[in-house]
Amino acid sequence: MRAFAAGGVDYITKPFQSEEVLARVGTHLERLHYQRRLQAGNEELNRRGELLSAIERLQAAFIGEVDPLDLYGAMLSALQSLSGSAEGFLAEVHHTPEGKSYLRIYAISAPGRFFHANLGVGMAQRDLDNLCGAAVHAAEAVICNDPAGDPRWDGAVPAGGGPFLGMPIHCGERLVGVAGLSGREGGYDAELLAYLRPLVRTCGQLIDARQQREARSAAEQELNRLARVDGLTNIPNRRSLDEFLDNEWQRLVRNGGVLSLIMIDIDHFKRYNDHYGHISGDACLIELAWILKEKVQRPSDLVARYGGEEFFCVLSGTPLEGALEVARAIARELRQIARVHADSPVDPLVTVSMGVVSGRPRDGGDSRALLSAADECLYQAKHGGRNRIISRDLEAGG
Repeated sequence: MRAFAAGGVDYITKPFQSEEVLARVGTHLERLHYQRRLQAGNEELNRRGELLSAIERLQAAFIGEVDPLDLYGAMLSALQSLSGSAEGFLAEVHHTPEGKSYLRIYAISAPGRFFHANLGVGMAQRDLDNLCGAAVHAAEAVICNDPAGDPRWDGAVPAGGGPFLGMPIHCGERLVGVAGLSGREGGYDAELLAYLRPLVRTCGQLIDARQQREARSAAEQELNRLARVDGLTNIPNRRSLDEFLDNEWQRLVRNGGVLSLIMIDIDHFKRYNDHYGHISGDACLIELAWILKEKVQRPSDLVARYGGEEFFCVLSGTPLEGALEVARAIARELRQIARVHADSPVDPLVTVSMGVVSGRPRDGGDSRALLSAADECLYQAKHGGRNRIISRDLEAGG
């Protein structure tokens, strides 16, 4: 019994034959061999299971549209955990217009103040003449278990000169990122690299997919912006004006306050175009848009091209007298610029006619009444001789 307690697995009674002893020992050694193989197989299955679980978690995080920084942090965490690394970083590979590669680090195990200051855009790493850059330049993994003796080590990464593994991250043939790991007890080897390869491949696919998603989003935002911006003057167009007016009307209905409009029309613009040509006509429109932006700069206000030679200024919370001051300032600035209009029967310089209205948005109404009133005032200004301002205070019933 004491023998079994000490680890014995069999016994032989006396007298015994040496052949029997050898046979039994051989049987037990063979059994031990298979047990160890089974144990090693189970350990390998567990490692494979951990790897697959990590891959599935990253894929689920991407499908769930988690924040990109959290996704990259999860990638780095998985790489560190499965490799037994104490430290690491994960970066995207970008290129300057001249074609020079550089890194934007989005996840790092020991971030400093500078990294946090650049959170969201990635910490730029442009110096790649080091171990980090070696994996980028070669587009192959770099295993260095003695960085202190490697001329590529810059003394920074890995910190303290411990074992280092640099892994390029590809999506197909394209190099999209790089991961650096350090601080693994016993160093790094080709076997570990082969084990991590499926995870690294998944990281590459997710980085590429994230970049494509981001590019699509940026393109959609740009298309949305272009749909609301006048292509010539680069100020909001009529669509933007209508949306802004409706939103501002509803806001002032809730919060109270006045809303003023200035409708502007360049006097005899068709004659200007015919006399000087469309290029000069475009320059005239751009110049007026610049003047309007100079005179209307509050975030709560809007300058827009309504169509042709007509423009609008929306002045939120500004009473009629304040709007008239803005209109007069626009006319003065245009006069100082003194753009010649030799074919104008009104003045030898380019002039504008303006309709200015002010009212208080109320529930049940809408901005169209204000637009209509501004249009009527502009009509009166044009038929009254042009180069003038006609105003109306809807609040006073004028």
